[in-house]
Amino acid sequence: MARFDSFSLTPVHLPPSFHDTTAAAAWRTQDVYQERPSQERYEARIRAFDTYLIPIVALFQGRIIDQPEHPMASTAYSSGGEVEHSLFMIGGILFFVIEMKLGHEGQDNITQLFLELLSAAEMNKNANFEGLRVHGLLTDLQTFHFYSYDPTRRKFSFDETLQVSPARETFITDMIHVTNKVFTVILFAYMEGLAASVKKSRERPAAPPTGSSPAQRMVRNHINDNTRSGPRKSTEQWEVALAFANQCLNKFLEPVRTIEDVERQSCEAIGLLTKSVRSIPRVSHYSGKAELSTDNELRAVARRIVCTEYMTMVEASEPDGE
Repeated sequence: MARFDSFSLTPVHLPPSFHDTTAAAAWRTQDVYQERPSQERYEARIRAFDTYLIPIVALFQGRIIDQPEHPMASTAYSSGGEVEHSLFMIGGILFFVIEMKLGHEGQDNITQLFLELLSAAEMNKNANFEGLRVHGLLTDLQTFHFYSYDPTRRKFSFDETLQVSPARETFITDMIHVTNKVFTVILFAYMEGLAASVKKSRERPAAPPTGSSPAQRMVRNHINDNTRSGPRKSTEQWEVALAFANQCLNKFLEPVRTIEDVERQSCEAIGLLTKSVRSIPRVSHYSGKAELSTDNELRAVARRIVCTEYMTMVEASEPDGE
């Protein structure tokens, strides 16, 4: 990897309780799709990886979305294509591309990922977010290669490679580190996107570009009304969101001595992240009656929905009175 610049992100650690939940789900996923060495079709590995990716992205409560199989922009180097996962945030920023291969080793697959990073940078430029670093992950669910591309310097960088064991328990153990790393990349890119949005909100923007992707047009809809002339009305929202995100990162990085410290501190950090994401709009329409910030709130709503429906079913099954 010496031919690449180095751009490394020190992983932060999600709460142990978060990993408890994903570990249990991953165990059941392997019951359905078999052990990782037996997953000969790459679709099975995509679903196995979703077990980890979905809870991570869900922490951002609709302010970051995944567009699976999203078409990438054509560039001077590539005619475009589709990737397994493309993570967007409001404003049309595409910051994380995940490419999965059955056997990822080989220069061709790395080249393909780099072309997709170039396409992502071009899409950000079309969305008036030129210069943002774009991150990429190349994996076969055994080896995880993390890269990034800096459009300002026109440089690709290598972050690190993580290896996981094929045996079920050790696979789940090793995936703790992968999960923390993926979350770290998303958190870092989210903060970069917020900083870029603050800067853009303070400036008079250019006319909305043409030719950008449907997904990017969709995620820009919430802010276009405030960009017709002068600074955006939402500048304060971005500033508040960025301030909470910085507090979140600082909390994650505080020293710890025990697993109880890790749980407490990381839960506090997630609480600050929740305040950050709740400060800005969702990427797309939300049909829920209220925002649900915590697992307890979500479980309470789920319980109410299920109980209400079962009560209706039981009442409908009761025999008519005499």
